[in-house]
Amino acid sequence: MTSHLTRQQFLASGALGAVAAALATTRPAQAAPACQPAAPLRNIPDFRGRDPAGTYYVVPHAGTYDPYWATVARGAAEIGRILGVKVVFEAPEHYDPGQQASMVAAAASAGGSGVATTGAAAQAMLGPLRTAREAGVPVIFFDTPPPADYSGRFVDGQPLGFVGTDIRFAAAQVSSQVAPLIADGAHVVVINHEPGNPILRLKTLGFIDGLAAKKPRVSQLNVGEEITRSVEILRAFYAVNKDIKAIFALGAIGNAIAVKFVEEQGLPPKSVPIAGSDVDDFTLHALQNDKMVATIGLPSYLFGALPVVMLYFYNAFGVDPGLYQQTSGQLVTASQVPEYLALSKLGLR
Repeated sequence: MTSHLTRQQFLASGALGAVAAALATTRPAQAAPACQPAAPLRNIPDFRGRDPAGTYYVVPHAGTYDPYWATVARGAAEIGRILGVKVVFEAPEHYDPGQQASMVAAAASAGGSGVATTGAAAQAMLGPLRTAREAGVPVIFFDTPPPADYSGRFVDGQPLGFVGTDIRFAAAQVSSQVAPLIADGAHVVVINHEPGNPILRLKTLGFIDGLAAKKPRVSQLNVGEEITRSVEILRAFYAVNKDIKAIFALGAIGNAIAVKFVEEQGLPPKSVPIAGSDVDDFTLHALQNDKMVATIGLPSYLFGALPVVMLYFYNAFGVDPGLYQQTSGQLVTASQVPEYLALSKLGLR
């Protein structure tokens, strides 16, 4: 595709930095758009953008019952205010890629200006993506990438863009904090609150990577999203696996399950160290009180905002989102808790 403004020119212009700075600033509810199209786009070859001032849909595979996705929703709402556009956050009540695919199809049929979604069930998304492309609605993935050989395409025929983190690497950084606390060959368990989610599979592999020098015996346990029931499942597992020496969780819900289990069992936290993923108030206080060792600080607020920015800039300037926009996956330990608590009070984490 020939773009009116290349990604390099865009980044050099500092435009994205300006938007990022705006995200950290309190804005009026009806702020004027921060970006206006520089020129008409009708003469750009291959361009199939929509009205930049239209409606954008953010459709992940799970909803705001999970603190992670609640923060994503806040980021999406805030960027809508900054850009002066309507942003609709829609998600299944619980993890449900089939319902997510139906929501993406409905958003595409509604003729919006763009859809940001996740690749938790990428194959189920092929039909809705075809609908979007035929309707001329640009789509971008975030958080959860599609497979490397994915056949879905952007509205101009290019491979679909993705905004996200190298989650396997980030998970390895977290589990490396636990490695010194366990013996060689120790038995550890990874608890999964969303079985079938491919991003959680990548996190699991990353946790194993970070423990490689210890050659651990790794069990994987599906526990689900409901904390009380999940603690019971973990308790039953522990009853026949008393040799468990560490627990790894794959999200904020899993963090709560692991911490509550260790507390209910009356186990000293250092005897069964816990590491996890994502940041919420519960996780931050668990880190602060030495109930967890580390977690992955994913930029969930940014995940709600950046895909909308990229879709907006495609519509306004013809900037193709590209294949992969890397974001950070920060290692968070007790020393970072004050910073994250301050961000949490602002609704940014």
